[in-house]
Order: sequence, then C-alpha cells, then structure tokens
Amino acid sequence: MSDWKKISMDGISNIEKLVAEYLISATELNASLIGSAIKIRVYENLNGIFIARSNIRLKIAQKNDTKNFEATGDSSDNAFTSSSIVWP
Repeated sequence: MSDWKKISMDGISNIEKLVAEYLISATELNASLIGSAIKIRVYENLNGIFIARSNIRLKIAQKNDTKNFEATGDSSDNAFTSSSIVWP
C-alpha cells in the first residue's frame, strides 16, 4: 500500500508502518547478552521520521527504572545504525 500515510479512520490518532526488522545475535560485545538475540524494528511515522525500537527493556538499578531503546533518523538505515540501541 503506497498511500498508507493518507489512511484516515475515526478514533485512530497515529499510524506507524514497519519498514525493516533486524535480528542481532550477541557474541562477545556484551557478556550479559551472549547467546541471546535482540530484535530491532524500524517504523516510519506519518511525518516521514523513522524510529528504531528494540524488543528489550533494561532495568536501571540506580534509578529503579526501566529504559526503552529507541532512536530516530531520516531513513531506516540511519535510525538503525546511528543509534546506541543495539549495545548500550
């Protein structure tokens, strides 16, 4: 669907389109993630901004909080590669 940005539906405030998905396996970059896989999905929003999001959340012990890993860019590749969401 090439005109997905023109979709208008009552009660829908935002639509994001999944444009890329990466599955990243850890080797030796981060010992706590060895043997695990992280999925990074890149979405495009209605304004043409690309948002890369991981499927993990990390608990920040000092603040007793969690952190989502998310980055933006002007292209799918830029959102994925210019971020620190893969190995924080």
